[in-house]
Amino acid sequence: MRRAMENLRMPSRQSRPNARSALFGFIGGVATLAAIVGVAALSGPQRATAQTLPPPTGDAAKGKEYFLAYHCYACHGYTAQTGLRRLVPMRFPQEAFIGFVQNSPIPDMPAYRDVPAAKLTDLYAYIRSIPADAQDPGSIPLLNEIRARAAGTKR
Repeated sequence: MRRAMENLRMPSRQSRPNARSALFGFIGGVATLAAIVGVAALSGPQRATAQTLPPPTGDAAKGKEYFLAYHCYACHGYTAQTGLRRLVPMRFPQEAFIGFVQNSPIPDMPAYRDVPAAKLTDLYAYIRSIPADAQDPGSIPLLNEIRARAAGTKR
């Protein structure tokens, strides 16, 4: 990194941190924009209700194995309806789900580029097979109060 900065022939040592900060700021801005565009693409015209989606074509039993093997439960909960992001009820068609998982624009979601579409088809079938019975976390007053307190204490 140092050699690369020297090759740029910065006028002074003081300008290096500014240039580096600008570069990291630019990269962060591009990453944020990519995430927003990716999420907007999934929440746009492709989004549907579970009732209007065509039936999944994968094997739900195999999909359950993949859900556990890829540790999906760590963020989405064992029923895919708790945790950071709810997957049930699924509101995206199978193709959009596979594309999203393989090329996730969300920083907290790893992109599973090496997972074959056939496995993700099975995973999708499993997620679609889970009955939606969990309460929406946003509708739980005590949870909202705890979140508000936690947000107020972060520094």
